[in-house]
Amino acid sequence: MRKITILLLVLLGFLNYATAQIEVIGSDEFGRIFDVTYDANIENRLYAITLSNHIIQSDDNGESWSVLFSHQDAITISGLKYIESENALSYYTRMASWAPYGYGLYIFDLDSQTIIKEFHLPNQSADSEWISAYDLWEQNTDVALVIQGYKIGFANFSKVQYTTNGGSDWQEVYFTTENLNIFPNQVAIHPNDQQRLFITLGNGDTDTDGGLWLSTDGGQNWEDIIPGIIFDPITFNPNNPDEILLGTGVSFGAIPENLYRSIDAGESWEIIPIEWTDYLMDNITYIAFNPNNTSDIIVLEDNEVVISDDGGETWQVYVYENASDNPEDYYYGLKATYNPFDENEVYISGNYYPLYSGNKGASFVRIKTPFYSATGPVELYSGDNDKHLFYGVQFGYVHKDLTSGVENSYCILPINMMTINEMDFKIDKHHAGKIFTFESGFMGSDLYLSNDFGENKHQLLNIFSNSLDYLATSPYFDDIVWASFSSFGSNIELYQINFENLNNVQTFSLNIPEQSVITGIAVDPSNSDHMIIASGASIYQTYDGANSWESTSAGLGSVAAILSFEQNPLNPDQFTIGTNAGIFTSTDGGNSWNQLFNSLVHHVQHSTVVDGHLMAAVRTTDMSNFAIYYSTDQGDSWETISNKDLYSINAYFAFFDFQEDAAEAYINTTDLGLLKVNIDLNSVGIKDPDFSTDATIKFYPNPVTDFLYVKTKEKIESVSVYDLSAKLILTSEATVVDLNQVKKGFYLVRVQTKTGQSFTEKVIRK
Repeated sequence: MRKITILLLVLLGFLNYATAQIEVIGSDEFGRIFDVTYDANIENRLYAITLSNHIIQSDDNGESWSVLFSHQDAITISGLKYIESENALSYYTRMASWAPYGYGLYIFDLDSQTIIKEFHLPNQSADSEWISAYDLWEQNTDVALVIQGYKIGFANFSKVQYTTNGGSDWQEVYFTTENLNIFPNQVAIHPNDQQRLFITLGNGDTDTDGGLWLSTDGGQNWEDIIPGIIFDPITFNPNNPDEILLGTGVSFGAIPENLYRSIDAGESWEIIPIEWTDYLMDNITYIAFNPNNTSDIIVLEDNEVVISDDGGETWQVYVYENASDNPEDYYYGLKATYNPFDENEVYISGNYYPLYSGNKGASFVRIKTPFYSATGPVELYSGDNDKHLFYGVQFGYVHKDLTSGVENSYCILPINMMTINEMDFKIDKHHAGKIFTFESGFMGSDLYLSNDFGENKHQLLNIFSNSLDYLATSPYFDDIVWASFSSFGSNIELYQINFENLNNVQTFSLNIPEQSVITGIAVDPSNSDHMIIASGASIYQTYDGANSWESTSAGLGSVAAILSFEQNPLNPDQFTIGTNAGIFTSTDGGNSWNQLFNSLVHHVQHSTVVDGHLMAAVRTTDMSNFAIYYSTDQGDSWETISNKDLYSINAYFAFFDFQEDAAEAYINTTDLGLLKVNIDLNSVGIKDPDFSTDATIKFYPNPVTDFLYVKTKEKIESVSVYDLSAKLILTSEATVVDLNQVKKGFYLVRVQTKTGQSFTEKVIRK
């Protein structure tokens, strides 16, 4: 299978880089980003992390964002910090099960855009392990203090590990089982003394909680400076690190909420008198000094923001009543970052949304981005003159008219509410605006029909099942659907539902051949008593309206589960299924099956335009990573668009819209929202930029080992080399470009001539 290369620059709402072929097209009403952090040296530059595995960047003070980096195979990244001394970012990960390391602490160099340092903690031989907090000593980032959590069975443990040589060796300096099972909340290294370490302690499972531990000898010995008080955030004055601020943590009312100050590097402490209001958690979540004016301090609490502009002599308390009900105003700030070029500007990363303040934190406005987490499928209605896209978000769905660009959302759950009763939807691909929603509640589940995209809906069925597994529509039966349901994979039910009269909906329970989840249904348009279903690992057919069934699974011997089912719209006798064992197809009406592809596939589709074109997708699971496969020869051969080529996304849902020689993949991701990927089926892969074929300019050799030669009749203004994220790597005015210091990979080389013309070529550095 051939390697696919892409150029990707994801910007807020739309890719404005002219040749890019991946777009973020989801609504910015639902975006969530975290750990917003200013760059100390570049004006208006911000970094942040998404809900999954991407670091994003803004160069216009948060107005728009681009994807800077994706940590391959990571499920999440957390704890983003800017390291000014190295012009780098640090963060930690939780990794997918197939990754070589389960988790780690990383330093990402902003100049080279590569990971330059990895810390992997001692293996605890546990059921799961993770990092919950860390601190790096900025004078030498080989020095790190890390909280390592892990689980054995149902029991949780935590250790604090210390290294001075980049993780080659670790010293265990704290262990919960040796300290009344009191769990650490935060760790800190004194900015001027790598031997002076701090651990703030939280709750335990005895009558003793909390404490502030201080070591002055690199963790060899410890003193509990303030025993019995639960602490969380700890922050140093960047101009005078011996001044430290410390906040109390979640104690459920057991201890008073307070802000503490030390001016002697943590040896002694005093309480700063601030009148706090009672709310929910009553804990201090984050403390920040303005590094360019340390008289400015901001303290975040669950429903309060407290600021000082005189170094802590006086404080202004801003109380947000009912904050948890109004997350767009302020609730539970997790981080604050000051603009180094404007002391009045500060960003807050809240529990739900990022917030911007132009008055040092006295008031905020919500920042909107399209980087949400998908909570449902993505489907497309494609008519002769219109297209309608539906995608799941925030336990509801959005309808987007692709012709007009107008969006409307339905059944959206407020961001501050959670539910175990998710909503699912299926559209009728034969009728614009017809959508079926399945909504669970305490009184069972309801299947609804809407003929106007969701503006009005009619109940079709009430059922105690909690999952709508499949719903079949037909262009030949406008007012009949066939739907299968289950509850946690059991209690399988199959219904025919007639809604010709919405005031008298007729439902008919149908017999099923076995108690396995039904993942596909097809009905013969000339005889509705003839049906084909995919159930468990088998294909069954009935000719008598489901009174009796026969297995027609010949050829599916290696299949353990059928995951998707598709009838070829250009050849009704052909059915294709995606399974745990690959893709199988039948060209005789589902009576016998042949294998086309031998790896896991969750979703498969036939082209609606060209018979023989197929697309398939693998979703992100504990055992697989998202990928796209396609074939243009009836499945005889397949091409792969790997997850790395798709920017290492985590995704569960995809839908393909076919053209003559291309396809558009709509992908609902876990953190980048809705992506549209344009795939050229003729030239193999995602559509690349229009590269120069002009005979007046040539690049050689390609692939290149050391020097790239540019041959042209034009006078050259510049030669620029970009990586695949469109980051400029180097610029030269010579026709010989030294690539010896450029790492191996794919690059774009753009030549600008004196006459204003530009030419671009894709080059491989081997």
